[in-house]
Amino acid sequence: MNKRLFLCVACGIGASFVSAAALLGRVHAQNPVVHSFKRSFVTSYTVEAVGDSAVKTLLPQAFLLADHSRIELKAVTFGKHHQYHGEAFDVPSLLPDDPQSVNSALGLWLEAKRDPRSANTRSGIYPHNIRLYDDAGRCFKVWEATVYFKNLSDDGLLVCLPTFPRRTKQITVEMVYDDNAPIRFRIPNPTPRSAPPFRAEQTPIRRRDDELTVVLEGVHQVPPPMAWSGSMERLKKKMRLQPLETLAAFTCQVNNQPTLFWTPQESLLWDTCGNRFVGSESTLYPNNQDDGTGRGVLRGFEFYRMDNAEALRMGVWFYRTANADFAADETTVVEKVPVEFLNPDLAACPRAACKQVHILVHEVRECECVGKRTCLEIHVSDLPPHTQVLLQARDEQGRSAQGVVGSNPHSKWIPGAVINGQEEWINGKRVQNPPYKRLDFLMDVPPGATKLKLTFAINQARYFEFTPGGQN
Repeated sequence: MNKRLFLCVACGIGASFVSAAALLGRVHAQNPVVHSFKRSFVTSYTVEAVGDSAVKTLLPQAFLLADHSRIELKAVTFGKHHQYHGEAFDVPSLLPDDPQSVNSALGLWLEAKRDPRSANTRSGIYPHNIRLYDDAGRCFKVWEATVYFKNLSDDGLLVCLPTFPRRTKQITVEMVYDDNAPIRFRIPNPTPRSAPPFRAEQTPIRRRDDELTVVLEGVHQVPPPMAWSGSMERLKKKMRLQPLETLAAFTCQVNNQPTLFWTPQESLLWDTCGNRFVGSESTLYPNNQDDGTGRGVLRGFEFYRMDNAEALRMGVWFYRTANADFAADETTVVEKVPVEFLNPDLAACPRAACKQVHILVHEVRECECVGKRTCLEIHVSDLPPHTQVLLQARDEQGRSAQGVVGSNPHSKWIPGAVINGQEEWINGKRVQNPPYKRLDFLMDVPPGATKLKLTFAINQARYFEFTPGGQN
């Protein structure tokens, strides 16, 4: 077989690998040997022009499983925009309003069918677990939250992988479908990278910005959450591919004194080859938990990563908590807003501005959330990335409204929830990419209140970068 590789240049964001009609064959995926890839995969390519892009073709790979499921890899695409046979998918941003956090991803276009004689006749199957291997057989575990799935017509399924081993020339994808043994596909890496890893820093790692000092005390592996129910045997089978969770623990100081009022809330992690993923605020370290060393209160965020112990660069945004104090130039006040206020005329709505952020009080209404609550809707324009809006609401007697969702009821400030996405209804018309953000504040207003004094605080994040080594 001629194994010449023809070079293609794609003018779009991603190039597509589209299958030929021939079927490579059926394989009963029983009793697989992990890390042993003895199957012969065809890696001969041809190139044809399709409009202003180029298409690579490779022979498809298909499996017939023990429960009569038939899985076929129809095509592989790469980039931020994926398209195949009239279906399309855009890789979302990892962080809101941050287009730089979009990964170029691998897209696996699968056809998954069950035999009609099977007890379960549903069409289309989601993989429970995914593993990726490089040329040397090293495993890169992928957590399901960093994999995007899209159901397609005719039993089709798109599995989009934003993180994968980018230094290897060939990638072996191992999937588990339902209770079957794993199956494996072998695909070429469209853009092999050769960048060396980051040089790790020794923890603790200290960073300072004006009066705020943050210290990355260390990173630690912790058990993954139990994501499925059922017998212990089923749990072990489903969890066997799940990577350990990694916890990054921080302490914060203001003017060299431990503080409770700063916490890491957003994070973006990346390696030198283009893999990016995010972390989430940790629930393992509750508020006010001191580590006993006198350095301060531990805060943290959790993330899943490729399990190869490679050093990662962490970009972390620290925000003030809902109990922090804000300077006068960071707040703005709207006086005497009726508790039941509804004005569809945006020109007549109360307005305020702070730090060039413009706030429009659009509506105060009653809503249902485990009982009757008050919802304040505001429209915010010119809000910079990584900036929050917090609220204090007091009635005419000076009594404070209490937040319901996202904060302790006795916190000083109520956080807002971002509601609108790519479109919004304005004056009865659907508007794409509205010029403002809609934030909702859910609260309990004191009984008998008729008017509210609204104080908004602009909570701007502080950004720091760290490069710790492998998990401790």
